[in-house]
Amino acid sequence: MSQFLLNPRIAADLFDGDFILANLDTGIYYSLTGLGVFMISKMPFENQGKEFDEIVSIFPNQQSEVFEDLKTVWGKLVQEEIIILKEIINRKIKSYAAEQPSEFIPSKLSKYADMQDLLMMDPIHEVDEDGWPVQEDDQVKKEK
Repeated sequence: MSQFLLNPRIAADLFDGDFILANLDTGIYYSLTGLGVFMISKMPFENQGKEFDEIVSIFPNQQSEVFEDLKTVWGKLVQEEIIILKEIINRKIKSYAAEQPSEFIPSKLSKYADMQDLLMMDPIHEVDEDGWPVQEDDQVKKEK
């Protein structure tokens, strides 16, 4: 079954209600604030329209504004390959616990490349779905 989820090549964490996302392949990192944080915290999900409808229903007096905000931030997250559609088979997906918002705060996705070179030098970008790569030195230590 295919679902929308955060790209596994994105390191993400929730800090004080905002998402910090780092693309391990490019070294570019992002800050996501506002309603988009709640949307991402609901992932993985199969049907973006259904999720949008549920979020929009939270704000009955601002439905068109909320829908436009979700559609805009969704497009940016997909364009940056932060959100992908992927087949999930018996895989544990990390979830995030963002509280349901009590007021509508528009989403804002900020993109930063100022630490790109530094992040690309760090071996963290070599982590894949199976975890850290085994280095030759690690293998020798395990055999001793």
